[in-house]
Amino acid sequence: MFSKLAVFVAGQAELSHHPRGEHHGHQCGKYPPETPRVELCQRILSCLHIGKQDAGDQVYIADNGTPDEIARFEDSFDTARSDETIKILEDAIDDQGLKDGKITAHELQLALGKPWLADRIVHLIVRYETEWGGDMSKWDALDSHMHAGLPVWQAEKKRIEELRFWSGTAGVTPASANVHHIHPVGLVGNFYRYGFQFTLPMLQHIFPSANVATLQAAITELNANINLFKLDKPLRREHFFAQIRREAGPSLAVHDGESLNYPPDRLRQKFSYFQQHTDESESYGRTSQHPANEQAIANRAYANRNGNGDIASGDGWKYRGRGLIQITGRTQYQKFSEWHQHNSGGWPSEANLDFLVDYALVGEVKYAVRSAAAYWINNRMYETADHGATEDDVDNITRAINPGLFAHHPGHPISQENMNDIVDRRNNFASIHNWEGLK
Repeated sequence: MFSKLAVFVAGQAELSHHPRGEHHGHQCGKYPPETPRVELCQRILSCLHIGKQDAGDQVYIADNGTPDEIARFEDSFDTARSDETIKILEDAIDDQGLKDGKITAHELQLALGKPWLADRIVHLIVRYETEWGGDMSKWDALDSHMHAGLPVWQAEKKRIEELRFWSGTAGVTPASANVHHIHPVGLVGNFYRYGFQFTLPMLQHIFPSANVATLQAAITELNANINLFKLDKPLRREHFFAQIRREAGPSLAVHDGESLNYPPDRLRQKFSYFQQHTDESESYGRTSQHPANEQAIANRAYANRNGNGDIASGDGWKYRGRGLIQITGRTQYQKFSEWHQHNSGGWPSEANLDFLVDYALVGEVKYAVRSAAAYWINNRMYETADHGATEDDVDNITRAINPGLFAHHPGHPISQENMNDIVDRRNNFASIHNWEGLK
């Protein structure tokens, strides 16, 4: 399957130095621009065996083919991309850049820098002729294209011929030199389990209404960072997801900011600002005459709280609740930015992200997961989780996330609405803990 992807890359490419070519045994070298792309395909296939440990390796792509070559290969690409898996992979790589239907060197580098995408590339199995066997005629066919570089090419062909051993191992190796090429680390990784790993069925049990794409994106982020996120023990995972189940619901809802689509009476119940400014609750809340003005609501409800500026600053709307644990307010976004930068060894290309500036990113699955992990760690909730599985343990974690749920006037009970929230988190934990699916 992967040969189609390689032909697609080869159709635009000249192959330059592959830093680890000799280490992998690939005969990677530098080829002049005149080299026909189809003849380069075999070499490019060899040098595309780049796993996670080879993230620094590069394949340089250049649009320097002749018009005839480009036309010939672009026609073949359209027919070659018949496999749905390859289409998805090619589109994912192309999506890293201009999204113009062509894979460039920069896009390939970006793709290999993303763990989830590099992981899919490394797990592909490729069938093509080995460099150590086959007919030399395919290399001889390049002679007429080398021009002034012919002497260098002749020396390279000698080196290739000296390295060929396939015909001398008859009876030990397959008769055909067309063999399957498998990345050894990627293959072993399919069978070896590195400690606990989240799976799709696990999260579907907890979030039955969530779409698969959202769950898969969350799983990729979680599994890459289980130890960093302090989710390395069963009780920690159970407490963490009991809270996320309440915060994000059964659909694991990840969106760009909390909904503030409330009617006037609800605004007065939830926010002290509107208790003191009842006329504004009528002006901005949802009524039969007009929709809720959510931006105005956020800027008033969250003004001068959690590090936010006044109403005019717009901080309430910018830093409204986002993420799997709804971080809210300038202070929480600042803490997440600091945590994210401090732990950027896990995501070096994103080390300089500032969520006070790029606050909307927290509404994406990857950062929604990381922001929840940051809050979990910054508030040392994993230590509370280690204490046990009692309702008090659940409540202590709930207090760290939403202390307002436990607020009440002296001599009066906690409101029924807040009590329902508290009990739901207890029930979530009990359900997950008794299920034992996160052991």
